[in-house]
Parts: sequence; C-alpha cells; structure tokens
Amino acid sequence: MLVVSTSWCHWCHVMQRESYADPRVEAVLARTFVAVKVDADERPDLAERFRKYRWPATAFYSSKGEPILALRGYRSAEELLDPVFGGMFQYSVGPDWREPHYEKIMGVNAGALEGFSRAYALSGNERWKRDAQSVKRWFERFLSAPDGAFYTSQDAEVGGREATAYHRLDEAGRLALGVPRVDANVYARENGQAIQAYVAYALATGDVAALARAEQAAKRVVASHFDRARRLVRHDTGGRGGRLYLLDQAEFGLGLLALSQAAGDWYWLPMIEHLPFVQPPFGNVGRQGDVGGQEVR
Repeated sequence: MLVVSTSWCHWCHVMQRESYADPRVEAVLARTFVAVKVDADERPDLAERFRKYRWPATAFYSSKGEPILALRGYRSAEELLDPVFGGMFQYSVGPDWREPHYEKIMGVNAGALEGFSRAYALSGNERWKRDAQSVKRWFERFLSAPDGAFYTSQDAEVGGREATAYHRLDEAGRLALGVPRVDANVYARENGQAIQAYVAYALATGDVAALARAEQAAKRVVASHFDRARRLVRHDTGGRGGRLYLLDQAEFGLGLLALSQAAGDWYWLPMIEHLPFVQPPFGNVGRQGDVGGQEVR
C-alpha cells in the first residue's frame, strides 16, 4: 500500500490521526500489507503520477507490483456503504461521512466491487467479501438491464425530496416514497468498468455466475456498440452514438481482456487487438483459467 502525501496537507494529517491510527486499520495493515509512505514534494515523479488523486493518494499493488486500486483524498475508517440498498455513495463533504453525496455512480461502485474483491482474495477476510456482495447486490437490483447490459448511475433524490432524510429510512420507508431514478443509458466505458469488477469478484469468490454475467454484458455491448467498419467501440447507440472516445476503448477493452484471462477464452482477442492503448491487466491473455475449481470455456 502506497500513500502519497505532503507535510502541509491538512487532510493528510487528519487521515494519519483518525484512519491509520485506528486499531482496526493498524491490524489489517500489519497483517496484510507492506505500507509505504512518501512525500509528494520530495518525490515529484510520484507526485506527477498520482496528481489526479490529490493528497492524500492511496494506491494498492499486488505482491508482484501490479496496480490494483488508487483512491483519492481522505478516507475514513468508517463504513461507506448504503446499508439498505447496497452500493457505495459518491463522496462526503466532510471527513466523517455525516454529509455524504448519495449519488451512486458506476466508476465509484465498479472500483469498490473490484477493490473489495481483490482485498478478499489477498486476505481471506470475510468482511471484504461481505462488502463486495453489498455492492454487487446494488448492481443486480438497480443497474442491471433486462438484456444483460449495465446502466450508468443512480440519483440521490426521490421526487425532489431532500436526500439525507430519504437515506435515513429503512427499506420499507424508502420504497413507500419511491426509488431514486436510474440513468438507463448504456455506455461502453461504464460497462467495461462493470465487467472488470464482476470478473474480479468471480476470481476472488469462485462465483461462476458472476463471470457469466460479465460475459453477458460484453456480448450485449459488442452487439450494439461495436463499429465493425472502424473496429472501435462507440460510446452509445443514441443520437450521438457514433462518437468515439479513448476511455471507452480503454475501459471496455480492459473488460474484454479480463474476461479472456479469467475464462481462458480467445473469443474476444480479435476484437481486443484493434482497441488502442489496451494492455493485459493480469499477465498473459488467453491462458487457461478456472473459477471455483471449475474450468470455464
């Protein structure tokens, strides 16, 4: 675990006092991680690499030095997850999660599902598996399209009501008022992020159904978004669906690579090789794989 901070950063000091000094966090770090802390002013090369994450930036790597997850800014030791519907809120105005922004967006939740899954794979700690399942439960209830694709995000409010009061209710109380609107657009980038997260969960837990769900989303997006003439994936299929963005190529390409790695399936490779700037996330692609002791073809 790499922490990039500075001597002048207020929230770096707060995180040091309140998060890293928490006995629960200390125990996990001592048992599971090699913890490295660097000063961004002393190491401008690392400051440049992680500048979009601001300070403190927290990055996790595998034992082989492969990047797993990078987190932006202050992180509390407390729960971040919605205990009723599942899923992770976007962020908090303050450091103690008393003022969260209750939107649930794909980037945050796909990162959470993948991060919790890999934490469980590395540590065997059931807490991370439960957190991963909480996020996955939200995906399946609110962001899963009937045709297999993944939607984009979920609002915080219901009918213009103040979001904090709504999210303090139990499930029955929330459902009596309604459910926050789901953005039902299907974008290549967001589906690529979800596919990567579902593959990570499948590999960590042995859940073959999760791998099949990722493959279902990949096939749906290929059928509707892949421009076979240009050999690139479109952002959308609506009125502006012909637009091409690099992030769509990268995220969806990484999703296909993750599927190929996990399933040992060369089906996706002719398509992947045409997507620019995509590199295998876990090593060689096309290697025979298994999930939960079962060969997946």
